[in-house]
Amino acid sequence: MKLLYLLAMTVCLMALAEEAQYSIEEIEGFISKKAWAEAMLHLPTVPESERGKKWVPFVEKVAVGYLKSVAAESAANAMAIVDSLPQEYPVLRSSRVFHDAVEAIAYTGFSDCFADRGNEAECSKNLKVFVESHMESHERPFSRFCKDPKMAKALAGLCLAGKANPKGERP
Repeated sequence: MKLLYLLAMTVCLMALAEEAQYSIEEIEGFISKKAWAEAMLHLPTVPESERGKKWVPFVEKVAVGYLKSVAAESAANAMAIVDSLPQEYPVLRSSRVFHDAVEAIAYTGFSDCFADRGNEAECSKNLKVFVESHMESHERPFSRFCKDPKMAKALAGLCLAGKANPKGERP
């Protein structure tokens, strides 16, 4: 239920935020207070005239801060919103900063999932779907997953083929 609330809040608040405009300085104020949800909410309202050279790193900072704040409560909830952020902010699709944060959060989430006894089949299925769906957008896809025995087993074909493990290391 909480996950559904987070997803609905993210989508609705982004739509509502477009009514008022906030400056980068105002959003930096939210960041300084670690109010990541508020910063994410108002990010789309920054006028185009303020989106200069620092826009891309600013979007990365807000998106990663927001994801980490959600992940602090639940990595699963953070993973549920990962794909919506690059849709809203296309600059994140090619952002190494963003993808590294996603990989770290996913690793934590799947580690927790595999640690939960009796859940291995579902974790394996979800991990494989996640890695396959994110491999093309990631420069060095998920090699740390291939070093974890349970995750490597779930990703066996991808790890051994070097697709999720570009260095070709055996798990």
